[in-house]
Amino acid sequence: MTECKILLENLKTGWESYFESMTCEALNNLIIFTSPIDNSKRSIIASDTIFHIVYHFSYHHRQIITLLKGNIEQLPLLILCLLAVKKFKNK
Repeated sequence: MTECKILLENLKTGWESYFESMTCEALNNLIIFTSPIDNSKRSIIASDTIFHIVYHFSYHHRQIITLLKGNIEQLPLLILCLLAVKKFKNK
C-alpha cells in the first residue's frame, strides 16, 4: 500500500503540473501518436485525450476503489477531475 500511495502522489503531482502549464488554446492541439494495436499513425485533439483518460480511468474505478477505499485520503479520479475543473472553470 505504501508503494500505491507514492505512485498516487506522483500521479497527482504530474497532473497538477500538466494542468498548470495547459492553456485553453492548447486543448485544441492535435496530438499525433502511434497506435499500440497496429502501429499506425493516428491523431487526437488534446481535450479528447483528457476526456479519454478520465473515462478510461472510470472504467477501472470500481476495482481501484475496492482496493484503496479507507487507505488513502483522496481518490484518484476525484483528484484529476478537481484539477481540471480548477484550471478551466472560468475559461
